[in-house]
Amino acid sequence: MAHYYYPTIGSTQDEARKILRGESAFQPKNNHPEQTFAVSSAEQTEGRGTSGRSWIAPPGNTFLTVVFPFDKLHIIPTLLPLQIGCIVAKQIQSIICRVGNNPLQKSTDVKLKWPNDVLIHDKKIAGILIESERDVYGNYWFMVGIGVNWAIAPIVDQEGPHRGRNATCVCEHLVSEKLGEVGKDADTNEDAKSGIDSCSSGGSSGDVGVDGAKQLGYDIAIGIENWLEMHYLKGKDSQIKEGQDIVKEWETWADFGKEQILRDAPGHDVVIPLNLEPDGRLRVKESSGMERILCADYLL
Repeated sequence: MAHYYYPTIGSTQDEARKILRGESAFQPKNNHPEQTFAVSSAEQTEGRGTSGRSWIAPPGNTFLTVVFPFDKLHIIPTLLPLQIGCIVAKQIQSIICRVGNNPLQKSTDVKLKWPNDVLIHDKKIAGILIESERDVYGNYWFMVGIGVNWAIAPIVDQEGPHRGRNATCVCEHLVSEKLGEVGKDADTNEDAKSGIDSCSSGGSSGDVGVDGAKQLGYDIAIGIENWLEMHYLKGKDSQIKEGQDIVKEWETWADFGKEQILRDAPGHDVVIPLNLEPDGRLRVKESSGMERILCADYLL
């Protein structure tokens, strides 16, 4: 998988879109994208999340877009953000388990919140935005955008139209003396470098925050690529069974039974998540006791 890394970028989604259109300054002319490619950075100046909300930060966080063609996906598209969420949650959990919990923090518990957020102690640590784009040949591609707070927990508005959940970052949950163990492989890990076309102007910055964020981007991209390869080999005949497995795995990361707020509802209705439907939609209970199914809503 080609992986284009930029020390800083406006938006990994926008750069991925340029690559698909043949408009990227770093892409050789007449070079059509591979079956899967990634764009990542440790600084994003014009990023966005759901509903057009900004997702920007100084150097030190992970910004990643993984791009693959429509025909590589055999499951229902509404299950894709759930599968990506599981991959991201596992990567974050593995880092915390490997480096060790910060003794000043209580035991870290990584959770998934429907449909596309990763949480630690009810604070947001990562988000997912999936879009689609058509390339110069008329073929459609998925663009899976992922942002992970590695070294910096951004300040999030608690009121108004852009209000959101309080944030945390990976480094808050690690032992500071061991942080270098995470970032030191960013430029030496052969698995991470395999197939990488770096757009960086130099080597490692020497900054643990940037190096750790860079390595995490590689690791998540490889995790998605591995899943796509296994998924594609299974073929369309296995889509029902695989869909069931995705729902089951996602539910192991979820925290059902807690009250959550419908962010974009006029009255900011409070609901309680109950379970996932087979197609990835969320069944919730309203304050009235009635149950309903959410499809495109966002929960706080």
